[in-house]
Amino acid sequence: MTVNTSDLRQVVGNPSIGSVIGVVTLLLVLLIVISMVLGLHQEAGWIGENGIIETLSASGYFVCVLLMFVKGRWAYIKRYHYWLLLMVFFALRELDFDKQFTSAGILSSKLYVNASVPMLEKLIGLLVIGLLIFCLVAIIKHHMSTFYSAVKQGEFMALGGLFVVGLLVFSKILDGLTRNLADIGVIVSQQTAQLIELTEETTEFFIPMMIGLILWRYFSAAMAKQSTP
Repeated sequence: MTVNTSDLRQVVGNPSIGSVIGVVTLLLVLLIVISMVLGLHQEAGWIGENGIIETLSASGYFVCVLLMFVKGRWAYIKRYHYWLLLMVFFALRELDFDKQFTSAGILSSKLYVNASVPMLEKLIGLLVIGLLIFCLVAIIKHHMSTFYSAVKQGEFMALGGLFVVGLLVFSKILDGLTRNLADIGVIVSQQTAQLIELTEETTEFFIPMMIGLILWRYFSAAMAKQSTP
C-alpha cells in the first residue's frame, strides 16, 4: 500500500477543527484531574491570584500578541488592531490590572457610583471600557456578517472562535459561582468550591491556547495562499 505524502502532510499539518477541539478539551479535563490527584487544587500558588495557572494564562495572551506581530506583521496589525487590543485587555485582566490601580474593578459599577472614588479613576475606567466596546463593535461590524455562514461551512477559524466563546462563557459562569450559590442559600463543601475554582482557572488557561492555535492556522493558510502560483 502506498501513502500519498502530500495527503499525509495535509492531515498532520492541518488537523480538523473537531480534532483540535477534542484534544484541547481532553487536555483541559486531564489537567483538572491531575491537579486534583496531586492536590494542586489546594495550593494558592497553583490556582490562586497571581498563581502559576493565572500567570500562564496571561502569558498565553501575550504569545498571541507576539504571533500577530511576527506572523501578521504591520499589515495584519493595521487591519485587525482591535484583535490585538482585545488580547492585551485579556492578558491584563488575567493579571488583575483592572483592579490594581483603582479603588474597585474597572468593570465593577462600584467604581462609578461611589462618590468617594476619585474622578481620575472613573475616567480611566471609562476609557478602558470605551476601548473594549470599540473592539467588540469592530468585531461585530467586520466579522459577524460572514460568521454564521462560515460556521455552517465548518471553517476552522469560525468553529474555533465559537469554541473560544463557549470557554469564555463557561469560565464566567464558574467565576464566583460558590459565592452566588451562597447568596441564595446553597452552601457547597470546601472541596467542591476548590474544584469549581480549579475548573475555572484551568478553562481560562486553555482560552489563549485555543486562540493561539486559531491564529497559527490563519497565518499558515495566508502564507500558503501567497505562495500558491
